[in-house]
Amino acid sequence: MRPRDIFYNTKNKGLRLTPLGYQLLKREYQYFSFPIEKGSKVTPRHILALDTEMQWPYYLTNKQIVLFNEEDSVIFKLVGGYDNWVSGLS
Repeated sequence: MRPRDIFYNTKNKGLRLTPLGYQLLKREYQYFSFPIEKGSKVTPRHILALDTEMQWPYYLTNKQIVLFNEEDSVIFKLVGGYDNWVSGLS
């Protein structure tokens, strides 16, 4: 298994997980899953902001974000959802 099987962006040290990486990590670690609200859209700008700011792995689709850090999940809840949270990262 290669690092790019687990992470999408291995060149720039991004921590976005591939589906395989997500399946492997969720077996071993605590995780926090949040739906992405209808009307919200995951954009390349969001992914770049997450790759720059995140210090723990995360899994992102158009329907959900899964965080592997409790502190990130608390902040996510406090700011009121995906759009507010990701805009606060950049």
